[in-house]
Amino acid sequence: MTKHFFNLTNGIEAIEEIEEIDNKNINFIRIQSTTLEKHNWYKFFIDIDHNLLMWLALGAKCKVYDFGANRPKSKVIYMGVPILEYCLNKYWFGYEADKVIIGRKPGNHKLYIDKEIYNKYFMYHSESVLDAKIQITSKYKYYRKFIHNINKVNIEGISNSTTHDSDVSYYNQILNNLRSNSVCV
Repeated sequence: MTKHFFNLTNGIEAIEEIEEIDNKNINFIRIQSTTLEKHNWYKFFIDIDHNLLMWLALGAKCKVYDFGANRPKSKVIYMGVPILEYCLNKYWFGYEADKVIIGRKPGNHKLYIDKEIYNKYFMYHSESVLDAKIQITSKYKYYRKFIHNINKVNIEGISNSTTHDSDVSYYNQILNNLRSNSVCV
């Protein structure tokens, strides 16, 4: 089973490009690139959508779409998705992937996931981050009870370049087309 998650706002552009999708399989998430740019990992983990976490725990293949502003990959796809995948696999299954790349260019060793992200928010017990760690681990631990017959999360980031960054009327048109084609309005 595949579930599609379109990151607001630029990910909306991908809706029209996917032929096998129906309106019942469209989900929206909001992972802000500025959160990733600032390395605000607490906000990143707290903001991850519950619907996405539930489908990952149930073993669905979750495809996350986001388009980069005049770039082939968005920060959400080349940074956010790999960090989420790494942390969930380690926290839920004890699986630690080697050399997960979080950059646009493969082979740049400076761009591998910093394992301190996981250690700080899922393991580390410093007094200054204890409340943040408790909030994050409580949220993510909840979904463990729904995991059956899987040993890794199945998440994929899909990206392309867009020239419509911040073009609200363009994205509204796509959503209006979606609404008018919907059987569940």
